[in-house]
Amino acid sequence: MSSVRRGSKDLSKAEYPSEASQIMTVLRKLCLLGASAAAIVAILLTAAVMFIMLLPVELPLHNFDPNEDYSALDKSLLPLLTEDIVETAPGVRLHVWRGGPDQGPLAIFLHGFPEFAYFTWRHQLLHFIKKGYRVAAPDLRGYNTSSAPSAIQDYAIDSALTVDVERLVQHYAKAGEKPYLISHDWGSVIAWAAASKYPEMFEKVVIINVPHSAAFLKAPIAQVRRSWYILFFQLPHWLIAERFERNGYAFLLRWMGMLEPTAPRLSLRDVKDSQKALSQPGSIQGMTNYYMALVWHRNSADYVKRPISTPILVLWGLRDSALMPELAEMSMEYCLNGKLETIDTTHWVTYEKPDWVNERIDAFLTTTINAQKLANNDKATSEEI
Repeated sequence: MSSVRRGSKDLSKAEYPSEASQIMTVLRKLCLLGASAAAIVAILLTAAVMFIMLLPVELPLHNFDPNEDYSALDKSLLPLLTEDIVETAPGVRLHVWRGGPDQGPLAIFLHGFPEFAYFTWRHQLLHFIKKGYRVAAPDLRGYNTSSAPSAIQDYAIDSALTVDVERLVQHYAKAGEKPYLISHDWGSVIAWAAASKYPEMFEKVVIINVPHSAAFLKAPIAQVRRSWYILFFQLPHWLIAERFERNGYAFLLRWMGMLEPTAPRLSLRDVKDSQKALSQPGSIQGMTNYYMALVWHRNSADYVKRPISTPILVLWGLRDSALMPELAEMSMEYCLNGKLETIDTTHWVTYEKPDWVNERIDAFLTTTINAQKLANNDKATSEEI
């Protein structure tokens, strides 16, 4: 009898494993699945890296105007600009292009990857200085001659990049003044966050070809495929630098849209100025740290989820190869007072279609929009009904 009980007891254990045993089994399976997925990702990433590293990239200089002198635009703009250095954090000093009349309204321009402020915004700086604006266009940390901290956390959106913008506003804005914030690419990533974090700081914000972070996180799988470069930037800095520095930064200059079919014909002066900016000490590591911080120091602050009350204009080139146009529409969901305008061009809208950009921004900044007044009017109307 006792042997039977022992047998039935053992059988019971076999048929009905303990809760702890079940949990361990599930965890083992999850670990195996995770390891398999990680291995697949590693293989695909390695293959992509090898392809990128081995792919020959040349910069066909015959495509550029051989004139190394400054263009007519540059000759008109440079005498109107002053170069400042603004300290935004201990050990972080930003190089800033400043111009325009002292009494004009302030407009701050934020550039993106892998450009520098003057190259991105020269068409806009000249236009808005002539319109009577005070302009300030910083080279973001890690770019050109601005400081390039080596630590990844020094490029976190919440604790570093938006703080840089706040310090710039404090430095350039007059007492009680709310500046305009105009941005492209990574500058727009920062601008979206700054508009959420500091809802009373800016009069209006212009975003060019970058979605709201919450919209990006809800992107379809097709967008995930387009975002391969974020994984590429998780590689060691020395490996990325080796690729970027080859052939006079040809890979990055192509990335900047210099050879897009819609791009205006640039000069060798543009090439050399860009190469000089890219070759600054710590520049490549600083630029790629933005993408590493995006992954490892993700902005999870509560304000990111709040609708933005500041008036927002989003301009979007529909042939952006990295970002789907649907993301622009999705971003409107996070704007209480937003407007979207599109054009048939690529990601590099500011110098491919400068007149269109200037006209749209000009109209937006000079249109009186009082969101609070509109809200009060709507409330009064509903109460009357």
